[in-house]
Amino acid sequence: MEYAIESLGYEEAATDSTTRILNRMQLLNYACNLGHEGCIADSLEKWNAFKANPTSSLVPVNARRYVYCVGLRHGDATDYNFLFDQYETSENAADMIVILRALGCTKDENRLQHYLQQSLTNDKIRYHDRTNAFAYALAGNRENYQTVVTFLQNNLADIRVLYGGVARLNVAINALVTYLTDFEDITSFQAWAYENQLALEDSFQTAKNVVATAVTNIQWGNSVVRDIYSFLRGRNAAGAITAPTFVALLLAAIMAHFIR
Repeated sequence: MEYAIESLGYEEAATDSTTRILNRMQLLNYACNLGHEGCIADSLEKWNAFKANPTSSLVPVNARRYVYCVGLRHGDATDYNFLFDQYETSENAADMIVILRALGCTKDENRLQHYLQQSLTNDKIRYHDRTNAFAYALAGNRENYQTVVTFLQNNLADIRVLYGGVARLNVAINALVTYLTDFEDITSFQAWAYENQLALEDSFQTAKNVVATAVTNIQWGNSVVRDIYSFLRGRNAAGAITAPTFVALLLAAIMAHFIR
């Protein structure tokens, strides 16, 4: 990863090809999500400059997805409020999607709850983007899971109506499966689903399927993790990969099955 980042750099040049631009964007988004220090430092520099002067220090378009997310992930309620104001005043549909995604990266629980409530009531968020916002709150930080699932449980009827019907509610429920990664959470969600069969109506089967898939994912991970670890350890012993890359590959190999 270090070689790739060094090769592509953090700044976009006028002579960059489309492929180089896309590769940089995907690599840095991945690197920042993994906690790469250089990526985070560069993103925070761009974010803080933008926050200090939003009219003249715009974040480059192709860097906004990860820069905005890093800004909120490493910031506080004021960072969320700043970016939410950008969303409210924006008239650019593409940028609004980027901002909506990044708002889910906040680690401030009160702001996260505000974000989820906005997915129900904010007229600027289109119907299909309401379920996207629900998923973004999960993807922004894995520790957001409990807040998000509590929101689902407490607002089931409103989500069904305001997200756009049963199909949209099912999309939201299905978004949980990637983040149900331990049996305590799985059994808790399963117990809630069975206790609320009547309220779930046609979505009860979706909830059951989510539980079954989550269990299958864990079973699969348990069955292959030793082989994957042994393979990568052998490659690492031969000097083929560095320690950080080794860890990243191990996690990516396990999670690839979960998010396919």
